[in-house]
Amino acid sequence: MQRLKNDLASDLKKSGNKFVFFIDDIDRLTPEEIKELFKIVKVLADFPNVIYILSFDMDIVCEAINLSYGIDGKAYLEKIIQASFSLPKIDKLRLRRTLFSKLWVIGGESGFKENIWHEVMNVYFSGLDSLIRNPRDIIRVTNALNVTYPPVKSEIFSPDFVAIEFIRIFCPKLYTTIKSNKKYFAGPNDERHTDREELIKFHNAWLENIDEVNRNDIKTIVQILFPKLNNIFGNTIHGSNWVSQWRKERRICSDECFDIYFNFTIDSDFVSKTELEIFKESANEKSSIIGILESSTEIYRLDGTNKVQEYISKIRDIAAEIDEGRASNIIKAIFNCGNKLLTTVPETRVSLSFLPFRWYIDYTIEDLLEKIPEDLRGAFLIDCTKSSSSLTLLVEVIRFAERVKEEPDKRGHSSYNAISDADLAIAKDSLCERLASSTLEELLSLPNLDMVLFCWGEWADNETVSNKIRPILENELSAIKFLATYFYFSQTFSFGDALARSQAYLNSRSIQKYINVGALEEKLKSFPHESLSREQLLVVDTFLKDVEARRNDTSDDSEA
Repeated sequence: MQRLKNDLASDLKKSGNKFVFFIDDIDRLTPEEIKELFKIVKVLADFPNVIYILSFDMDIVCEAINLSYGIDGKAYLEKIIQASFSLPKIDKLRLRRTLFSKLWVIGGESGFKENIWHEVMNVYFSGLDSLIRNPRDIIRVTNALNVTYPPVKSEIFSPDFVAIEFIRIFCPKLYTTIKSNKKYFAGPNDERHTDREELIKFHNAWLENIDEVNRNDIKTIVQILFPKLNNIFGNTIHGSNWVSQWRKERRICSDECFDIYFNFTIDSDFVSKTELEIFKESANEKSSIIGILESSTEIYRLDGTNKVQEYISKIRDIAAEIDEGRASNIIKAIFNCGNKLLTTVPETRVSLSFLPFRWYIDYTIEDLLEKIPEDLRGAFLIDCTKSSSSLTLLVEVIRFAERVKEEPDKRGHSSYNAISDADLAIAKDSLCERLASSTLEELLSLPNLDMVLFCWGEWADNETVSNKIRPILENELSAIKFLATYFYFSQTFSFGDALARSQAYLNSRSIQKYINVGALEEKLKSFPHESLSREQLLVVDTFLKDVEARRNDTSDDSEA
């Protein structure tokens, strides 16, 4: 080995060239790696015409040598390093200037725009500034943003994205924690959550793992990104009234936008900002809106919902930006394709489910009606009840308006309050007339027929409804289809259950005001069940069991 070293030294000397080796980031190595590196340098340091330039933090390397050898690290290095120089501290203003110029370029041709740039600077100086200590840090974060920002820049709130990318680069464990625990970070404060101590414990756990030097800054940034945490680390509550604004601004704290910040892409089932702008422009034509909404019903998500549900939510966000003509067209479009919207978004009707989709449509139309002059709203809705095709949705909206007017204190300001009682009565009469003139086949095809019949009975009378639907029950298959309207599943949890248990229900008491339940029971008992599909058989079986159970309950009450 020594002979080989001598030969190499001779060749290097004869070459007449100097060889310079730069070794950087030595202080980022483990103590064991630092030890091995300096052993190598020590062995090779005496080669002629060879120069080693070593870059490192003296304190960190000295401590590592002390841990590895148990000797004075500084004294050890003096035996190896012939000349040492301390580089001047990097000017913080120069670092900022370099970073900001690179960020501005990443923002695109128009930069981040003045208002957004202000927000970027605000979040930067709220806690990100302390993470940038040298040019290497600037290169790391800007290289990352050059790749991750362009694909999603139109669908996110740029300051939030810059901040979460800083966290990804400099606090990777916290980034993973946030990404994997959406419910603890995104969304509003849940007033129903009783175990506040659990939340405090969770958030204190990740905070304690942050380097003490940066802990307060990181805490501030995370609170800016996720307002929910202001109630964990303080007393400020951000309730559900903030959800629409966060969604509109496409903040990371929005449940709907959260995943975009971590996936770095836009899924086809997500209504992009560009799509929403196209929707607004298309609102000049009712047919265009119908086309967009109906096509979106065919795009399903992994959770079983579809894109039209998000469109309805997003329309509420932009309602204030839409003029009267466009608002009118959107409302009419929804009323005309309402049946398809409701049938492609079936109601699960389980105890733990979210609000029915038709209720969200109620709220959307309520917001859009604000754009219709108050003195014209009643006439506008009456016209819709006479000309629009979705009877179910029309009934639902008129019922909603009726309830708002009956209890104005519960809803506060509502566009429905401007509709007179007289106009509302005309609208109800119009719908009752259309229901009465509908064929039995048309009635059976209506989504949420149970709700429609209930309202019809209230606005007219149950006898009218009964006379209309009685012929349906003459045919067993039609009768089963009618019963299916009242069929639903309820989900319950028992102690030790990991999953909910589904229980089929069909409340025969709900339909006895329209039909003779006993007569239908006998008819379905004698009908050949082998000819029924699995779904039909479940409806019939649930109905028969409910009738029997109610009969037994009545008998027990009588005996008591």
